[in-house]
Amino acid sequence: MLINVVSIRFSLRLSDEWCARAYGAEENRERWFAYRSDIFAKTLLKSILSQKKTPEYIFILMHVDDKIFYEKYFPKSENLIFPVFVNIGFGEFEIPELLPELPCLAVSRLDSDDVISIDYFEKINKSIVKAVDKGEPFRYVVSCCGYRSDGREFQNIYYNCSPFITLYTSNKRDINVYGIAHEDVLSSPHIQNYDAEWLQFLHSSNVSNAFVYSENDIETFMQLRCDNPKLIFSKRIPLEIGLLNRFGLEELPKA
Repeated sequence: MLINVVSIRFSLRLSDEWCARAYGAEENRERWFAYRSDIFAKTLLKSILSQKKTPEYIFILMHVDDKIFYEKYFPKSENLIFPVFVNIGFGEFEIPELLPELPCLAVSRLDSDDVISIDYFEKINKSIVKAVDKGEPFRYVVSCCGYRSDGREFQNIYYNCSPFITLYTSNKRDINVYGIAHEDVLSSPHIQNYDAEWLQFLHSSNVSNAFVYSENDIETFMQLRCDNPKLIFSKRIPLEIGLLNRFGLEELPKA
């Protein structure tokens, strides 16, 4: 039986530089936490609750000093969301204590403002089962196909070492999906998935992603994708509601 686990870095203090970029002065942290909690409820959580195959565990990684903010602002989902408060690291020591002994785990890393297609975990699991049945050696599944959108426009993305990584393991002590930089995943045994789609939501607090200029129409984009490039984009076009429906959403929050 394949158990799906989601690991989400929410409010870890990754570095002083990252904290300064994300929310500025320390007195802004509570306001940032409240805003990002609301974004999570309206994007990733909503798409997870719309999944054809719901993950069994969602671990939210937070800094130990954020417990009071978690209780005050964070959306709760009993028996699904498990807060993990850490001082350093990515919960690799704390999470195993919350998991029972399980035969096979698929641990997916996601950001709290991502959105995933409603068949995301179903498609990931199919890739894993197919590879296992074929005897194909692998450790990671990389979801290569996605989008960026600010709620008004969107563009297609193909990224063969995207951050949308799933770790396949039979050892609950080996669940740190952040143990490898996503751009290094191609040097490890992996399989690529083209069906489990993702969307990166661009908003005022997203300090990692932005639209990228491209003149590729969708036909050109799809042709280029066949060559398995590292990273390509289509040009931006108006957002289609039908696209969001594939992610369990009717709209994105106001950016």
